[in-house]
Amino acid sequence: MLDLCAGHGIGPEIRMIDIADINDAFDRIKNNDVRFRHVIDMASLKAERQASGPDRIYLEAPARGDVVNRKPA
Repeated sequence: MLDLCAGHGIGPEIRMIDIADINDAFDRIKNNDVRFRHVIDMASLKAERQASGPDRIYLEAPARGDVVNRKPA
């Protein structure tokens, strides 16, 4: 199937969304109201982070192989 798509220039239909629109996109997915793949514009994530102010807490993503949600021994 992948060879057929590549040979005929067939690719997925995508819709670029801002991070602020993620809840709407998720609701549309739950309601089977999409015909394309949602792709988050990562530049909007950076802009959202800069605009949110110093009182918002951000947690860094764990590195690959890090154990998360584990109680200390």
